[in-house]
Parts: sequence; structure tokens; C-alpha cells
Amino acid sequence: MLELNCLRTAKFHRRSEICMNNGTKVVYRIDSQDRIVFVNDVWQHFASENDAPDYAAEGVLNRSLWDFITDSTTRQFYQEVIKAARGEKPVTFNFRCDSAEYRRFMKMRVTGETGLVQFETETLAVEQRPPQPLLDRHSRRSGELVVICGWCKKINIGQAIWKEVEHAIEALRVFEQEKIPQLSHGMCHGCYVMVSEQLKNLCG
Repeated sequence: MLELNCLRTAKFHRRSEICMNNGTKVVYRIDSQDRIVFVNDVWQHFASENDAPDYAAEGVLNRSLWDFITDSTTRQFYQEVIKAARGEKPVTFNFRCDSAEYRRFMKMRVTGETGLVQFETETLAVEQRPPQPLLDRHSRRSGELVVICGWCKKINIGQAIWKEVEHAIEALRVFEQEKIPQLSHGMCHGCYVMVSEQLKNLCG
């Protein structure tokens, strides 16, 4: 799922970037009850390197996939993807998985195999950038919420306007605040249209 693969606001170490870009893939599987029953060593390494113990194997195994997908549109998309995979129709889609210091362009392939559904994610490209505190999980947070698109990682700055994080922090005057807003995950209009088209193809 997008929530887990990104380890959301983790501060990615350079070693993790190397690990994710040398052809290795993050793999996890769910059973017939949609429980996570397997994560591979790359997943484990990634969680360990990025100080994200909640996402280590012991934190996710035997838990429902749906514990980690809260946005209704993303949940609907995953339901259709899983349905297709169980019907022996592999599904592939692209998404962004950014960290504070990197833009990361990812591809996920979802397949069904003997009662299980496997999710396999690989990195297509990485772009380094100046650190963005809004995406750093160690930044001090206020009670204010801003919405980040779970697919393209743009930030909603109000009135249905979505900007890349570098421009969003200027528009939201983040650096003028004592603490940085918390992130809530949703979907921008452009990604909603894209996902809606993919859903139509899956359902058709």
C-alpha cells in the first residue's frame, strides 16, 4: 500500500536510497482475509534504516491491510486492484514516494498467487532536493493539518490548489510558524481523475 511503502514522513538515509535503487524490490503479501502475512528483507532493512519501528515486520504482520489505508478513494482503488489480482489480472501503476530529501518515482505490480496477493514495488527514478521539514517525521508538529496527496505528493494550499512541497511551504508560510503542521493524506483532483480511469478499466 502507498502508506506503508513510503514509510510516510521518514527521513531517508543515503544507504536506504542506495538499497532502493540497486534493483531490489520491496515485497509484501496479504492472505484471503486481507491480512499482511509476509514482508521481505528489503522492507525490513528500509524500516530499520529509517527509524520507523512501527513499520517493521512485527508492527505490520497479521494486521489488516485496511488498518493502513484511510483515504476512501485510495481504499476503493485498492479493493478493485486486489479483486483484479485475485481474478488473475495483474495490475501495475506508478506513484510518488517522497522523503524529506528525495523525490522518488515508484512502480507497483500487484499479482495473485495461490490464495495470496503480492505487492511488489521498485524505484524508477530518484531526484535529490534540499531537505523539506514538512516531510521529516522528526519535525515538531502543531495541531494544524494540511493535506498531502498520497499519489503525487503535492500539498493542498487551499481552494483545491495543490503545489509541490517546496512551493506549498512558501504559500502556507510554514517557516513563520513555531511548529510544522501535521500531514493528512488525501488525493488531488488530477490524481483522482487518473485513479478513476484506472478503476473503470479494472471494473470493466
